[in-house]
Amino acid sequence: DNFLGGRDLDWAIVDWVLARMEAEHGVTLSREEPGDAPAIRRLKSAVEDVKIELSAAADASLLLPGFLPSGHLELTVTRADLERLCAPLIDRTVEICQRLLAEHRLRPADIERLVLVGGPTAMPLLRERVAARLGVPLQRELDPMTAVAHGAALYAASAGLDARPRAANDARGPAAKLWKRHPAVSADLKPHVVGKVTGAAQQGKGVPETIRLRRKDGRWESAWTDLNHEAGFIIGVELEPRRPNVFEVLARDPDGAPVPVQPDQLTIVQGMSLSDPPLSRRIGVALASDKVQVYFDRGEPLPARRTFRHHTVETVAAGSDDCLLKIPIVQGEFERAHLCRLVGTLEIRGRELKGTVPAGAPVELTLELDRGGNLSARALLPDIDQVFEEIAHLLVPEASHASLTASFSATERRLQAMRTRAFRGRLGEVIEQLDALVDTYKAVERDIAAAAGGDADAGLKARRTLLELDAQLERLEGQVEWPELKEEARWKLAWSSHWLEKYGNDHENRLFEEAAAGADRAEREQDAVELERQISMAYDLGFNAFLRDPEAWPALFENAAAEADRAHDLPRAHALVDEGRAAVRAGDRRKLERVVRKLWTLLPAEARQRQRAFQSGLR
Repeated sequence: DNFLGGRDLDWAIVDWVLARMEAEHGVTLSREEPGDAPAIRRLKSAVEDVKIELSAAADASLLLPGFLPSGHLELTVTRADLERLCAPLIDRTVEICQRLLAEHRLRPADIERLVLVGGPTAMPLLRERVAARLGVPLQRELDPMTAVAHGAALYAASAGLDARPRAANDARGPAAKLWKRHPAVSADLKPHVVGKVTGAAQQGKGVPETIRLRRKDGRWESAWTDLNHEAGFIIGVELEPRRPNVFEVLARDPDGAPVPVQPDQLTIVQGMSLSDPPLSRRIGVALASDKVQVYFDRGEPLPARRTFRHHTVETVAAGSDDCLLKIPIVQGEFERAHLCRLVGTLEIRGRELKGTVPAGAPVELTLELDRGGNLSARALLPDIDQVFEEIAHLLVPEASHASLTASFSATERRLQAMRTRAFRGRLGEVIEQLDALVDTYKAVERDIAAAAGGDADAGLKARRTLLELDAQLERLEGQVEWPELKEEARWKLAWSSHWLEKYGNDHENRLFEEAAAGADRAEREQDAVELERQISMAYDLGFNAFLRDPEAWPALFENAAAEADRAHDLPRAHALVDEGRAAVRAGDRRKLERVVRKLWTLLPAEARQRQRAFQSGLR
């Protein structure tokens, strides 16, 4: 949670003070009212001073002269008050860390140390609670107040910008210009430096032929490296850990004489590298079959862009207000679309089309995420050469009031639907966990109201909490679906095992055993996402083995032929059925397979599946 920090602790105390003011003095100030913002800013500043004082003292006075209509506001705040108000936020931090460890199957013993950063970590309660509940040793050598500045200074040392004035002419003569590229900060101890001589001191004289890099501590240097035909080079360097490493750039001409180069040194800091921000949740498109076509996996660096070709499941008539092609964009780790969260929809209406789009027509869909996580979509219909880009967002990265309200409403509907299903399934544990989210839900509602009053911090907090709620609801969704998922796992594993035993090769059987073991482990750990993933892998292996049975394609053909009257192109479907029967009589397996696959594209998606998949119009 990138936003969880000292501001949250300050606001918890501010809300407590406001409640006391109303109860003891009859004075009401609201974060929802823009007119109250100056007074609340003044109060928040005073509260921050009190919080800092309580890190070392048992109590502190909050004094604001002339704050009340009747005079001064004076309150005594004890450390016990502070700890009571801040404990839920500290517990929230610990829970996030515990969940992170669990997701990566790590134990506290696997973590060497925990680094505390920022002023709030000086709070005794925070240190005690984090150490006790996480069981990870705290790093006490670094000053939390200067740790970030220390890191910033290390990074600044890597920029390679020398502000010192240089002499117009080096004592060694005019310098050859050097272009270089290397990581400013590298987690690797042996990164590479790529460079190129872009200008020689003089034509035909003093032209570098070989390059060497030498670390300034004198403990490492590269071999002399010849420049290639484009005057370029690649040299691997060795870094001293956890410090800036300065390298001298040395050059020689064909006669072995030194040639000055500019710049004549470079710096690489060994440490945690600064990379592109990763995507926190998987993004994909819901298909009419209730499957998800994954576009971006969790952890993928941003920005990112992907294009896939889909096909429509029904005809969209040009000029019709009743015809609509829906392209739902979903977020979540599940394989089935209805378990994921709808975050946007691209809608193409008949009245917007230049021509009718028949069922089975191609749709080239491009999704793009920028560095901030902003989602954009583009659908190209090649048959009519028309592009659509208008996307209706349900969840966007900005904390605008409109987007927060839309996201809150979607979360509210999801919470109510899940509660109804949990009651029907008599899932007492899930109901208890949903009840535990009520306070968080109400806090989001208050923060959105405060954001409407001009409180930008409250908007950021609401956005962050909504994302956290979404993650918790996804986890609970898996528990609601758990009985059905376990039953599905059993029959799919049994079915796949049967066909792999008959037609699977050694490699496929080994993969199946791994998937079955993974499914067993996921069931013991009640990990719905992982169980679904392992089942899918096992079933795909079994289905491929089933297709090797001589009767497989004839059986699949008969099933498809029985549904031919439901096809969106009846003449074409009946022609394919006749073609398929001829292939069966001739024993032409390859032709029969082609016929069946074409028939599948003409058959409509199951209505229930499509409804669960947010009425997707794509396959």
